[in-house]
Amino acid sequence: MTEITITELGQVAGKLEKLFKTFNIGVKVATPNIIALTIPKEIKFQDINAMKEFCYHSLKAAGIELYATLEFIFVSPNGLMSSIILSGTSKGSIN
Repeated sequence: MTEITITELGQVAGKLEKLFKTFNIGVKVATPNIIALTIPKEIKFQDINAMKEFCYHSLKAAGIELYATLEFIFVSPNGLMSSIILSGTSKGSIN
């Protein structure tokens, strides 16, 4: 697995924070290749596919090209966690 550097994860988090600001979604990062999203109670996902689509579209909207496997952890207000794995599609910079 290609590991994303902590600097790159920080850059991704910054771009996603700007994108999610109006939706009250918090963003945190961890290694290796983990982004945690704190989701408000108003946002609900029907299934894993909806979560994956949300993440892929969010990365695209933030102008991020995914080159490595990335895990997104969704944390609900009551502390429940779900995670998904996204696969990178190309080699190059994540920015």
